[in-house]
Amino acid sequence: MIASPNTFQARIHRGAEQIGGSCVELAYDGARILLDLGKPLDAEETSPDLLPKIDGLSAAPDSGLLAIVISHGHIDHWGLMPLVEGQVPVAMGAATQRILKAAAPFVPQGYAPDDTIDLADRRVVQIGPFSITPYLVDHSAYDAYALTIEAGGKRLFYSGDIRGHGRKAKLFEAMVRHQPKAIDSMLMRDPASAGSRRRQSFQPKRKSNSVLLRRFRHPALLPFRRPPRILTASSAFTVLARKRSER
Repeated sequence: MIASPNTFQARIHRGAEQIGGSCVELAYDGARILLDLGKPLDAEETSPDLLPKIDGLSAAPDSGLLAIVISHGHIDHWGLMPLVEGQVPVAMGAATQRILKAAAPFVPQGYAPDDTIDLADRRVVQIGPFSITPYLVDHSAYDAYALTIEAGGKRLFYSGDIRGHGRKAKLFEAMVRHQPKAIDSMLMRDPASAGSRRRQSFQPKRKSNSVLLRRFRHPALLPFRRPPRILTASSAFTVLARKRSER
């Protein structure tokens, strides 16, 4: 990524045109971070060919890549981490780190990070010019986070994997009641994005994206694709918004 000075930029390396394999690069004033480095769910092997061409992931030193932030412990968000040769700091939830270390001996090409930057609910982490606020969310993976990243006076919301119908649905409702403020752009999962064979069946979910635009008051929505069997944040926001409007 070539970043203009004093401009907060985002580049989606993978995740917009396929299921899984999420990887987003953020840059500001010469500094960069990655949001997730996942293995695509349709990839049979963890091959070096899958690694995005990002400066700092190879053995060649690159001081510009400050950290890789892992939103949660599913392989489509961390699965390419074992291929990283560079000495790049890693941020993730403390419980996620413990789970990955415990599971590593039993997982092919497992990942067991030793020293990590801990993410905790609504506790700001400063990595170079990036102020990162994690939000604990309802997801099938324990210790999963959505993230707000601020740099240069601009704020981006990254949903990671989020739902509103699980056993921790109160976390979702709390985010609606106390949502991140002054969001400029948003990256979220969308089951009806490019490549879906069942595009028409997801039209209600696509319409619900407008709810997010109103609630978070941001101008840009950049969709990801996710498996259709999982209720998405956008559809859950619609249900919750309807419940609130009926009171």
